[in-house]
Amino acid sequence: MFQKIPFLLFILLLPLTGCKKDDSDSSVESEIKLELGDIMCKVDGVQTKFSFGGSSEMVKSNVNHYDADYYPSPTGKVIQLGRSNTDFKIFVIDIFKDLDKIKTPETFTSKPSDFEYFSEDDELYSDYKEIMLSYTEMSNMKMYTSWGEKGSCSLTITSKLSDVIEGTFNGVLYAESVDIMNFDFSSDDVPEISIDSVLVTDGKFKIQLVRESLFDALE
Repeated sequence: MFQKIPFLLFILLLPLTGCKKDDSDSSVESEIKLELGDIMCKVDGVQTKFSFGGSSEMVKSNVNHYDADYYPSPTGKVIQLGRSNTDFKIFVIDIFKDLDKIKTPETFTSKPSDFEYFSEDDELYSDYKEIMLSYTEMSNMKMYTSWGEKGSCSLTITSKLSDVIEGTFNGVLYAESVDIMNFDFSSDDVPEISIDSVLVTDGKFKIQLVRESLFDALE
């Protein structure tokens, strides 16, 4: 189950599209401002803004979703925020909480030890899994995530007025990959897995949410 959840969440965010100006990797940080519909943070110290993407069946615009009946979620609920940029990089924030029960400001965390306590028991599992941050570089198909044996993150929701969700975040995200170009598929040997990480700091987001099914939005 653990392996299926990030994969399903990632697939849902592949068709990110949008028409906003993107300020990714600007050398002048003072000019990068957070606007409605943006996720921004420093990735290994590089200021990056993610402004493309977000769609809704009800509102065709730069929005994301609150789905109160989403089966890949460990709690059955997800607030999912996803944006991409012109460098084909994607940042996704998944908050596995009931939007109406969140009190602002409220902080959620994901720790390395959470991975060890994974359980098929839904009630126990939901106690340990609150949020997931993921960062994907499409150029090399690497997906870094806070869910893992070493990953961790923290996120604070500061406002949710009129379902415009705002907050801050940071974390250490890890990726596991296999060099398929040099791997012998006829061999019975276990492929060597390389582990890489990125440090995410000074994260901010401001996204309009729509209450609808994520799957309906894809149709």
